[in-house]
Amino acid sequence: MRRGIIICAMLAGGFSVSAQSIWSQGYVTGGLESNSIYYVNDPTGGSIRPEGSFGSNNYVKVDFGVGLIEGGLQMEGYFPQLLGYPEQLKGFSLSNKYIRFRDKGFTATVGDFYDQYGSGLLFRAYEERSLGLNTSLEGVNLGYNWDGKISLRAMVGFPKAFKEYNFNSRIIGADLSMNLMELAGHGDLFNLSLEGSFLNKHQALESEWMEGLISPDVNGASGRIIFDWNGLTLKGEYVARNSDVSVYNNYDTQKSRAVLAEGSYTRGGLGVNLTFRQIINAGFQSDYNQGTMYTALNYIPALTQQHTYALAALNPYQTQMSGEIGGQADVYYFFSRGTKIGGNRGMRVHANFSTFYGPSPAPEIKPDELYFRDLTVDGERWWGKHVKTVVLYTWQTYNNRVGAHPSYEFRRSHTIVADVTYKINNKHAVRAEYQHLWSGQGDGNWCAGTLEYTISPGWSFSASDMWNYGYTRTHYFNGGLSYSHSRIRAALNFGRFREGYQCAGGVCRLIPAYTGANFTLTTSF
Repeated sequence: MRRGIIICAMLAGGFSVSAQSIWSQGYVTGGLESNSIYYVNDPTGGSIRPEGSFGSNNYVKVDFGVGLIEGGLQMEGYFPQLLGYPEQLKGFSLSNKYIRFRDKGFTATVGDFYDQYGSGLLFRAYEERSLGLNTSLEGVNLGYNWDGKISLRAMVGFPKAFKEYNFNSRIIGADLSMNLMELAGHGDLFNLSLEGSFLNKHQALESEWMEGLISPDVNGASGRIIFDWNGLTLKGEYVARNSDVSVYNNYDTQKSRAVLAEGSYTRGGLGVNLTFRQIINAGFQSDYNQGTMYTALNYIPALTQQHTYALAALNPYQTQMSGEIGGQADVYYFFSRGTKIGGNRGMRVHANFSTFYGPSPAPEIKPDELYFRDLTVDGERWWGKHVKTVVLYTWQTYNNRVGAHPSYEFRRSHTIVADVTYKINNKHAVRAEYQHLWSGQGDGNWCAGTLEYTISPGWSFSASDMWNYGYTRTHYFNGGLSYSHSRIRAALNFGRFREGYQCAGGVCRLIPAYTGANFTLTTSF
């Protein structure tokens, strides 16, 4: 009964209310996101129905503002959590609440807050609902920006550990950014900025045997430089930190280091991005007893092509916190409209190459070994007013020793994708997609197909199947529909899903195999 009351209350919170009737000089905004799955037994797909056969993740967020003051709160309910989300999230919680004051470049936040220093190598607190991540801090966060010339931030807070805050662990940090050209009065020439950050984690030791092995204080600092001129951007970052000696890194006392170099150039229809990164003992946890992404203090995503097509994303690379070196090159070009190649809407071509290496298990024979390599080429073009095509090819080499099921097997695959959309008229369109993956390792060959029909602006219907004909001979079928109106979107689908990764921004979580019906609802006001 209590669970039903809570769910109903959360759903009711998502429907529209008149903000103007509350405060004539302020505003109220908010939204609801609900994702529920009913699971069924499916031995063919390798899935077993969990106890209760049901999972539901729900979020209600409300924000308000009056004059110089703004604030908000977020409630979360996992009744229980969906498969693949940690057990610690189960139940109801007030996950975020804050009050913020803004005036003339000064900002002060009291309560729960998110922030990031530099690229996040040293510190990032953020939320990603698709992964079940919420690493906010509870405390005070202050900031001051002087006309874009100098920016200073300082914070003190307690890190979140799933639903609760760990008050035995305290985080203190500061970040300074200076735009040297703006300070010199020559900001119109080019941009040159120097930035730096400091972070301290203090966690009380739980027992005497830890003294001498684990330090209660972990200190880190980062230095950054940014150059920007006429479409060319160069960035460099170096992070140094004493080791976060913990269970997850096998009590490694080696000093943590990270180097990140980025370069990009955009001119006309050309865009080029180059990234290099090396990390050593880079993991950083809010609690030395934890070793999961749900209690991480920093953000070190995989710098590889983030594939959206299912077969190309079968084996995504995950950052090896103990140590890795590599990078990626990303190039795209847009052929202008009206040209022979571009046609009447233009044509986009894109290529990405990424590779990462790390310490081998036999350094006396070979100090480093390949962890991951991906070469992807794709293009998108409209053919007249009614037909759009997307074609993609990717060649991947994946070292399964650093995967979810460690072994010494390399998996090599070639994947092609053909995606065609036919626009019947202004309201009706049909999309057909075919994918094929060849591999001599793992589960062998796969093929997949999708058929989607949309009726703008509200309805969408889809059916798909992903078939492993190389080893298991298993079909992973899925069918669904969705409806959107104004600020409300509802979707319902039923299907079989293989064990695999769900990724967001280069960070992934492993999802167990399951079969079931999935209902999602999102709305805002």
